[in-house]
Amino acid sequence: MSQTPRVLRIHPAVGIARVGNSPSEFFIGPEQPGVSPNADPATGRFLPFKDPQARVKRQAARFRIFEYEGCQGRLHPTREITLGTRDVVDIRWTVHLANRKAAFFEFDGQDGASGKWSKLRNADIQGAERERRLVIDPGLRTISGRNQSPVRFDNPNRNIPIKCLGELRTDEAGRLLVLGGYGESGTIATPGSYRSRIMDYVNNDTWFDDMADGPVTATVLFTSGPMESAEVEVDPAWCLVGPPDFAPAAANIVRLSDLMWDLAVRKLPLSPDNGMFFRGRLAELKAQKEDWNEATKSFKSYKPSFKRDIYPLLERALLVRQVHDPESTKSFHVSFLGWEQELATVRSADGQELREAIFAKMRDPSGTKVDPKQMPKALGDDHLTDNPTKFMSLTHVQYALLRQWKDGRFREDWDGKPEAPPLAGDFTPEGLDFAALDNSVGGPFFPGIDVSWLIRHPNAYAEPFRIAHGARIFPDLMPVGPGFFSQQMALPWQADFYDCQKELYKAGDEGMYHMWWCTHRPDDVRVKRGDKQMQPWARKLNALAKQAPPGPEVVNPDGDHLTPEDLEHYAQMQKNWSALGFVIKEGEEYFEAEAGEPVQ
Repeated sequence: MSQTPRVLRIHPAVGIARVGNSPSEFFIGPEQPGVSPNADPATGRFLPFKDPQARVKRQAARFRIFEYEGCQGRLHPTREITLGTRDVVDIRWTVHLANRKAAFFEFDGQDGASGKWSKLRNADIQGAERERRLVIDPGLRTISGRNQSPVRFDNPNRNIPIKCLGELRTDEAGRLLVLGGYGESGTIATPGSYRSRIMDYVNNDTWFDDMADGPVTATVLFTSGPMESAEVEVDPAWCLVGPPDFAPAAANIVRLSDLMWDLAVRKLPLSPDNGMFFRGRLAELKAQKEDWNEATKSFKSYKPSFKRDIYPLLERALLVRQVHDPESTKSFHVSFLGWEQELATVRSADGQELREAIFAKMRDPSGTKVDPKQMPKALGDDHLTDNPTKFMSLTHVQYALLRQWKDGRFREDWDGKPEAPPLAGDFTPEGLDFAALDNSVGGPFFPGIDVSWLIRHPNAYAEPFRIAHGARIFPDLMPVGPGFFSQQMALPWQADFYDCQKELYKAGDEGMYHMWWCTHRPDDVRVKRGDKQMQPWARKLNALAKQAPPGPEVVNPDGDHLTPEDLEHYAQMQKNWSALGFVIKEGEEYFEAEAGEPVQ
């Protein structure tokens, strides 16, 4: 008699690890929605982000396996599978991380979005030599058992000055921990030569770093009796390795979860046998998809929840002010000023006026007008052009939800307090997926922080929120495999991490500061608790850069003229990123903690 095949899936479907230079200390990334990175789930207090020697701890991505069973023709998760599960003999995890940045095309905004790129990085190296000399690919690594010691992704390419891309560990139940690298970068150019300097925010030939990404797979060995056993393959996942999140107390206006949600509503099919789309947060996604009109980029009748859909978006926008001082732009606010109930009540005349005023300031993602005064006050995917994407927009779904709210078509479910996070220790497949993605950047992509715009192509997905291993986004581009999503990113990572701070944009006689990803890479901070005034986050690095000896300007390959101070900004971030502080929250105050002294 044949048995029903077991269905097992890894969660989170996309995990996020982050680099750090502490050799052994790390923390596990968020596993529950509404819980900030490295915060105690019970108290909400942030734990130390640095070890006793002031080195940044890495953020590990923990992966779990859940079993799904059929109920009324749909699959539902029924239990987590660990080495403590009664019928489980072994869990074998396999991960393949790689770094392909130096062998990929130069990043230049939307160049390549049609499938055709203009220029290669390190174009002087041709043919098969590019793979051999420019790619860091340690190959597959496998681990199994409880509390296993690190299995490292050591760099096999001795010509590249990067030690490793990270490591695998397991916890006490045999779950997988993926840790990224140590935030290293280096060049193969002769010291002191023209090419040995970082001269561009994103493309620097001869340079390498230890960012990476790749597939996560697993097999589980079950036993149903003394003489019977079966090995079952698990639906795979993906791991992205990004820079540290230096502002864990604030979240992005457009998170990676918002980007993938938008794709799911507008572009991706929902599997009819996946029961996760019939309950919880994903049931709302299904309802939105069924009501969506792609031609008008709007909902027909769907009513968003104020508490779950509208309030969190507005709150994230307000919290930007904790890491970004707009200075000459005085239109930012720090709180709701007690207007939550009015904003959440359809019949409120004051609320209606406020809703219309807020929505009028939003930039339409389908619009053709380039208006720096619209919100969000952020630069966009293609900010060096005069295209509409010069400035950042919300996703189409976020904008449509706000339109419904503005028109009074929303659920009046505000009870005076935000949605509470799950109980400590309550881990679900859906929660694991969103906890990882909620704390990652979903735009703008110039090139981004954790991933760039390749992630928003529908062909990259096997189903909503899960990457299709081996898929082809463009016919001439390598299939989705190890290193695929990190290859677009800045090389080395510290160059863009310095450059993407707020920028003053001139519009007529007015100057307006626009942000990038200040909830990961802060623009401004309160140096200590109780401070009213804000100071630049990278102030100490900027001060050291000002001490650069005078000298001639250097012209980079793109024709940009760089002063010695400009060059020293990049050099300081490359050398001293780990001395920067983390923005945390205690009570109602947001301030910088654990800032160190940079090396001179």
